[in-house]
Amino acid sequence: MAYTTIPWVQCQFFDDNGDPLSGGFLYSYAPGTTTKQSTYSDAAGTPNSNPITLDAAGRATIFLAPTPYKFVLAAATDTTDPPTTPLWTRDEVAAVAPLDAYLDISGTAGETLVAGDCAYLSAGTGGKTAGRWYKTDANNTYSSTIPPAIGFVTVGGAAGAACSLRKAGQIENLSSLNEGSVYYCSETAGAITATPPTNARPVGVADTTTTLVMAVLPPSATATVAGLVDTAAQSFAGVKTFAAGPVFSTEPAQTISGVSGLFPVALQAGYSGGSTTTPSFTVTAGTLSANGDALLCEWESDYSSATLSARITIGGTNSDCGYGSGNTARCNARATITRISATSVNIRVEVLQDTYVTTSQGTQAVSDLAANTLAITMGMASGTYTLRRYRILYQGAL
Repeated sequence: MAYTTIPWVQCQFFDDNGDPLSGGFLYSYAPGTTTKQSTYSDAAGTPNSNPITLDAAGRATIFLAPTPYKFVLAAATDTTDPPTTPLWTRDEVAAVAPLDAYLDISGTAGETLVAGDCAYLSAGTGGKTAGRWYKTDANNTYSSTIPPAIGFVTVGGAAGAACSLRKAGQIENLSSLNEGSVYYCSETAGAITATPPTNARPVGVADTTTTLVMAVLPPSATATVAGLVDTAAQSFAGVKTFAAGPVFSTEPAQTISGVSGLFPVALQAGYSGGSTTTPSFTVTAGTLSANGDALLCEWESDYSSATLSARITIGGTNSDCGYGSGNTARCNARATITRISATSVNIRVEVLQDTYVTTSQGTQAVSDLAANTLAITMGMASGTYTLRRYRILYQGAL
């Protein structure tokens, strides 16, 4: 157990001679200003007069809100506000934290806030001013689920004025709460509700019908937030997001984006047709963003003619690789497309059929890889064949 000194239980003030300041005045302002800021005569929050008139012994009973103050002490004869010849001025005076150690902070109101409002620190979304506090509102994600900083107003203020907020601890002076219920930001601005709205952001649990223990929780992000993973639809490095439609459709139109690693884009069995009906893929601009980035295309076919050639078409230009002689059978084909500049790729095509291996290689000009998509078609150059399976893989440069 840690022991502490007794706090200043009874305030008493003195003049410059050390005598009690009978009938003197104690003014309280917001820090660094001459804007009046209330002190209180009891823990329930009954406001003192401002200035406080000291009794004959220079005493007063003073409770403070959890926010900094500026105090100015003046003699009974100095009645101007602020005093013209104060005995002393003390700025940035804060209350002693109670033993239950609430986390109270100062802020700037973005709109009129009153004690008990649930508020969030704005990042500037929704036409708000970044760095100011506004009432939470579950009608918008930016005012409910997204903000990392949410608190309850303890000392309110008009737009642009100083305010105080509690970010952790117990909130008092509420009403009609259900003990043990979780409360959320409401669709009524600044209010809370026990019924989760669409954009449900929990703020605390009621421990009595009039008090709420604040929940120390991260936002339930529906946007990308550093260090947080949400169950909503997200796009992460290494996970492929496909275009609309099933991945194994008859004629898939897939889109891949340039991420490091080796990932399958499509795999399909039983596609039949000729060179004019071969499935195609569109690779997004910038996929081959650096020299050495490569796409690996693989396909397997049955064919009925020994004169067929494997064909990979890139940006409308064909690259063929003949089989040589052989029986009608299944063949495997592979093409590697490697970026060598912003407007050219190296293409190596390899075909394995029976015991024959045939390769071809060359450089092909393409459109600006950073600005334009890249259409890729794979299959046979002519005739009738059955495309058993195919896939396209991406490999980043080493």
